[in-house]
Amino acid sequence: EVTLTASEAITAEDAIMVKSNGQAEKITGANSGVHAISEIGSMSNRGGVVDIAYDENADKYVCMYGFGYQGSMRCQVGTPSSNGETITWGSQVEFTDIGYPDWDDQKKDLNLIYDPVVQKVYFCYRDKENSGKIRHGWISISGTTPSTYGQQLMHGYSNVECVSCTTNGSNNLMVAYRRSNRPYAVRAYYSGSSAELGNEWSSQPTAEPHCSNITFGNGGYLYTWADNNNQKKPRGVFVTNNNTGTSNGASTWSNMTYFQQSANNVGTNNVGPKSAYDPNSNRFVVMWACPNQAVLRAVIVEASSSAISLKSWVTISGSGGVSSLDACVPTKHTQYDIEFEPNSGKIVFCYADADDARIRTAKIVNDAFVWDAEVEVHNQDVSGGFRCTVDKDNNQIGTIATSFGGGDRDARVYTPPATNLDVNRFIGFAKASVSSGAEVTVKVNSNTSTRSGLTPGTVYYVGDTGGLSTTASNAGTIKAGVALSSTKLLISG
Repeated sequence: EVTLTASEAITAEDAIMVKSNGQAEKITGANSGVHAISEIGSMSNRGGVVDIAYDENADKYVCMYGFGYQGSMRCQVGTPSSNGETITWGSQVEFTDIGYPDWDDQKKDLNLIYDPVVQKVYFCYRDKENSGKIRHGWISISGTTPSTYGQQLMHGYSNVECVSCTTNGSNNLMVAYRRSNRPYAVRAYYSGSSAELGNEWSSQPTAEPHCSNITFGNGGYLYTWADNNNQKKPRGVFVTNNNTGTSNGASTWSNMTYFQQSANNVGTNNVGPKSAYDPNSNRFVVMWACPNQAVLRAVIVEASSSAISLKSWVTISGSGGVSSLDACVPTKHTQYDIEFEPNSGKIVFCYADADDARIRTAKIVNDAFVWDAEVEVHNQDVSGGFRCTVDKDNNQIGTIATSFGGGDRDARVYTPPATNLDVNRFIGFAKASVSSGAEVTVKVNSNTSTRSGLTPGTVYYVGDTGGLSTTASNAGTIKAGVALSSTKLLISG
């Protein structure tokens, strides 16, 4: 036995680690899992145009969607429960002051993102009612009633496609899109009473994009697309021009890189690469669907102004993939999404086909993925779309799943696995319950821990939440010991 000072309240038989200051802390983790479905009312049909975001200032979810074929754009606000595990949705509100989205699979990009500067959710999409121009603005929330704020058409360019947006967290929103068969991007910001723009910048005309996507990280923007000039292969560039940009290109556009694995490509007009940034590892993750090969893939990417370097590849689902369920391969770019969840420090992969929708999380360790188990979050027709967002207040993932024909939309919350488990600091189990600041006696190797429901002769490991498991945690292997009886564990880590 050893005696330490407890840094928090500790219960008898808690798994204990030593902190850097020599005090004792218990191993804790999230109660990971899928929670109850939240219905979002009647949505008409043609359900593919949809996105969801979390308003960190209002502590609300925002769901925006097209209603009917060449119908209106509508919005609903959802209030999370006290533990964040369920969502209660307010009434459906029609945004009569803006146009309607496009229903073409190649053009129906609606993007929502929380803007920490304006402290509202920002939206942008291709406005079919206005000749395919980009419309953008913010969403104000009063109670559970949404309204548009500072919205307007972005510029005079018609027939713009593949709209995507990101934020650098301070003074910038960057909007990426395709026009005149080239990838473009422009800075958007709020000034006075409306959205303002910086200078537009673009690449060489040889880079013909499809399904543009943009993500901020490492001081710049990873801009990805499916290359129409080369078999729809996933391609990208890292651009460090953060503020107004320069007209007609920046020097870093010369760093364009293909993310394909061997000869595998994106393969159809309905899909393209998407990305997320992990600040802990300073890495991007790019994922894309390959319907022609019936797989969904991802790669870890190191990107800077000087170079783009590809690290570990993985097939997420499909033949030979890490997916534990039957193959689930998206056939539209609206059917998959990717986010970084800061509490768990993990990349969240969301993907669906016409039958169901799933989530799998992974941590980047030494430029490789360490995977958690795949979970099914929607068992229904998800032919329309599947999007996700991060609730940073409750450390949850909110999802929205839609069908195309019936127009059904369901929201659901998923708690990703998270733990403070550190294999190098584990020492044993608390002998008795103590309050914070009190001395705690910790039972170490060759002592015993009192338990229930053990199987004699079985080896047990410490799990993410500090409990015992017959399998090791993805966060690291901590052998707790061997069961001597159904109630006694010999500590033998």
